[in-house]
Amino acid sequence: MTPAFSGFFITGTDTEIGKTALTAALTHLLGQSGRRAVAIKPIAAGLEQVDGRWVNDDVQRLRAASNIEVQDQEVGPLQLRHACAPHIAAVLENVAIDRQALLAEVRRTAAKAEVSVVEGVGGFCVPLVEGASPWDSADLAVDLALPVVLVVGMRLGCINHALLSAEAIRARGLKLVAWVANQVDPNMGHADANFATLSQRLQAPCWGRVPFLLQADPAHIAPYLNAPAVLQELVAHPAPSPRQNIVILISGSGSNMQAIAETAQTEQWAQRHGIQIAAVISNRADAAGLPIAKRLGLHTEVLPHTQFASRTDFDAALRQLIDRFAPDLVVLAGFMRVLTPEFVQHYAGRLINIHPSLLPAFPGLNTHQRAIEAGCKVAGATVHEVSVEVDQGHILAQTVVPVLPDDDAETLAQRVLAAEHRLYPTAVRQKLSQKLSQN
Repeated sequence: MTPAFSGFFITGTDTEIGKTALTAALTHLLGQSGRRAVAIKPIAAGLEQVDGRWVNDDVQRLRAASNIEVQDQEVGPLQLRHACAPHIAAVLENVAIDRQALLAEVRRTAAKAEVSVVEGVGGFCVPLVEGASPWDSADLAVDLALPVVLVVGMRLGCINHALLSAEAIRARGLKLVAWVANQVDPNMGHADANFATLSQRLQAPCWGRVPFLLQADPAHIAPYLNAPAVLQELVAHPAPSPRQNIVILISGSGSNMQAIAETAQTEQWAQRHGIQIAAVISNRADAAGLPIAKRLGLHTEVLPHTQFASRTDFDAALRQLIDRFAPDLVVLAGFMRVLTPEFVQHYAGRLINIHPSLLPAFPGLNTHQRAIEAGCKVAGATVHEVSVEVDQGHILAQTVVPVLPDDDAETLAQRVLAAEHRLYPTAVRQKLSQKLSQN
């Protein structure tokens, strides 16, 4: 399995055994080594009101341990109010836990850092979703494919819990890269003997033995961790190839967006090419493509152009939103806005569009009717870089379809659109592959 990004997945022998404290400490340690490090807790259960807003203490601690600027929602994409098993809390709060959407949020946060430390939920096998398509915390670890660090809560019963957890981790095809002993019971009998047995039986290096601490903050825990071993593991398993982010802009049905997204999933762009769709953005809240994007597990944003006094103001806000996702390519997929020169120049070489004609023939609107009236035997579509002059940018790819004797503008448009759905995904992948090879 190829990791989704560079980092570690932190699981534990049970709940309340110090996973969050160790996740924060490892993140702190990695940050101290000069790396841009972020801690992520995909599902956090248990909120309390602080200064009029609901917060999760674990999320707050992990955000503080990260050395990059992140928001609560980025550290904890799904926060549930009830402090109980996530699948139960979700039912109580009428929340649907969307596997693909949650994974997309985790990857989006991880993309902002060099290394990420992801905290699991409770023990290793905690239900997250029940029903026809069950999903648990072990599945989450498999989805991310990160090397696993097991936090062993040192108390009575820890040997059994640790050995069973290690067996379950390996059974899922994951690497148990290390374990950490955390003294949660200060009065535990025979602690040294338990530690010795675990050291012998777990068949993984121990990254530290943390005593019972009244102040379990990262600065106090980190000295008990084996920093050279942690950093050596990152050297031995370097980060995956740099990811390339796509941002897709839509205004309506988003059929080309859907074609690109489905092709990306079918052809495994993320795994094979390091290409991911970071966000789908629309200027219309009622765009039919938005629920399709969400169903495909893509992150969506809405920025209504009607809220801005001028085209320049909207484009400036749109550019700011897009840049949050560090795009390597901005793809126009039925985005019904004329863009300002400043916007186009900002993304020069990174902004592409598809036009329903064989450019340079028939730029602008009504292309199909104009092709028929001109007596053309063929029509088609063109993927091109966007330039300040409309439909005049560098041509990247074209496809040809016949104009049939009984065609009208509508039937020709349908045939060209079907061809677009084949052409656009290929052109996007080739554009990014070419960019990567040039780098």
